[in-house]
Amino acid sequence: MDLTTICEITSLLSGRDPKDTIGYLPVIKEAINEVRRMLKDRHDEPIHCDRLNMVCAAVAYYRLALIEASRGDAVAVKLGNISMDGDPKLRLEIAKELLSHYLEGASDILSNDDFVFRSVI
Repeated sequence: MDLTTICEITSLLSGRDPKDTIGYLPVIKEAINEVRRMLKDRHDEPIHCDRLNMVCAAVAYYRLALIEASRGDAVAVKLGNISMDGDPKLRLEIAKELLSHYLEGASDILSNDDFVFRSVI
């Protein structure tokens, strides 16, 4: 998996400038680690790096949306130099749908039994 590519995809999903991904790099790195743990076979990583990059970005975007939504009714959240605007719960639902789609697309190489969608009430 390629960190630069994952950062670019994450910024595309979040609607932020790719240069701003430095603000949520820890979230992206944790997403990469999580996807690596989900791999059925470690040898699949280089073979399927494009799909895995998409899954990592979707996990990172979901985590960022979860952080935003967990802050309650806030309309804007700042992570480093990054701020996310809009309805946090709607963003979380969209991120959840995207993640579900990408996990399904990689279900032949990932075991996602451990992945739990969290919700914010």
